[in-house]
Amino acid sequence: MTRDYSSVMNAAAALEAFSGFLTFEDKKEMLQAKGAFKAARNAFVYEALSAGENSEKLKEEVVAELAQMEALQPGYASTCGFVRDELCQRIDQEGKKSPLLRRTIKWTPAVLGLTAFLAYISWGILGQVEITQSIDTAVGIQQRAAAFERAVDYDRAIRNPFGGTSAIREMIAWPIKPSETELVGAGEFVSLALSGYEKLSQEKQVCGDIFATRTDTLSKQDIDLVQRVAEYVNQEDVKWQSPPVMTILEPIRQAFPCA
Repeated sequence: MTRDYSSVMNAAAALEAFSGFLTFEDKKEMLQAKGAFKAARNAFVYEALSAGENSEKLKEEVVAELAQMEALQPGYASTCGFVRDELCQRIDQEGKKSPLLRRTIKWTPAVLGLTAFLAYISWGILGQVEITQSIDTAVGIQQRAAAFERAVDYDRAIRNPFGGTSAIREMIAWPIKPSETELVGAGEFVSLALSGYEKLSQEKQVCGDIFATRTDTLSKQDIDLVQRVAEYVNQEDVKWQSPPVMTILEPIRQAFPCA
């Protein structure tokens, strides 16, 4: 018997995407990803045990099926191992409960989960960025920086660790999907930041060359640099220069110093 692991595997891949340095927004999304994984894991175990499967036999089959999946797709070894350990641990916990107790516990978090989901949707709607000022003003730069960060957050939310996307991830992330206006603003901010880097590079004020292997798409190094600039200009105590656009040059100098 081969079970459907798609929901729990997708949720695990989404959770594994969070590693290294995490911003406040990253941590908030990671908590949401943890909740989504736990819900998928618990649903998998509940459905299997509700069908009358023996817990020990279920564990043996889960281990075997995930080992087979890992053999077919070695790139998912880490995810398969994580899912296997989580499922086995949950099966041990739930296997000791009576069916009635299991049903009661299963539906209690659903009520709490609904509240959290509604809050998540509200956060997505209220978090939309309005772009009302021109890009040559401090407020206009900050608005576009916020739009860029929202676009990056959405892109991270819909992608798994291997670069692909899924309908499930896009559905979960739809509350934070940026509008067309936000995407335009994000693009303007990317152009502004990379133009600033190019100017400093030509003037020999920075060292390193992120344009050495230029393609039609933004590289991770491009995105990291633009994100650094976005975080800098959106600080509460940022010191704006005159004209305001000159302010974006400071974090670029900091990122590529000449020793």
